[in-house]
Amino acid sequence: MKALSRIIGLTFLLGCKTFGYIYSPPVENKFSINECGYFGNSKLTYETFDKGNEFSFIGYYAVNNYGETSLLKVKECSEYYPNGKLKSRGNYQIGSYTQCCSSGPCKQFYNYKIGDWNYYYPNEQLRANCTYQTDIFHIGTSCEGGDSLIFSLARSVEAFDELGNKIEPTQELLNELNSVSNDYVMFNADPVNKRINQDVKR
Repeated sequence: MKALSRIIGLTFLLGCKTFGYIYSPPVENKFSINECGYFGNSKLTYETFDKGNEFSFIGYYAVNNYGETSLLKVKECSEYYPNGKLKSRGNYQIGSYTQCCSSGPCKQFYNYKIGDWNYYYPNEQLRANCTYQTDIFHIGTSCEGGDSLIFSLARSVEAFDELGNKIEPTQELLNELNSVSNDYVMFNADPVNKRINQDVKR
């Protein structure tokens, strides 16, 4: 049955250009993306606090055809504060770039934001809204010269204080809006130098 599933998957992939599979942590489950979008399914999930029914996240994680869930978010996702109030809401897409692994070139996968996003204060007041625009950035890798990848920058940013008054977006806010993180790494966009910097979470 597993062999049949693989044949079906390969048949699907022949219709699109495949960029590869996940080989190494932090995303250990094999998952591919191609010019037709992402290959596989998605799964609605949530994370809870010890206090009970309070949650920090509701959204979709990418799942391959064997039912293995990755750390890659897809579609609309909502993040919440510890008090249960909405912190942010928007859509994610999956991208990839090449690292040089011990066995040869291997793909690394990451998330970037797309479309319209809203961000909120813990008191439920709108903090910022923006529209993400994709561009090509450079990222340093274990391969000589690094690689290029798709990432998004926040455009048409409107910012507000906790009372709802419109304010100029601070550089700190813009840096936050132009960052995407998972459980292990934060990707920060440098729009001036068109680079993506990675900060490993500790």
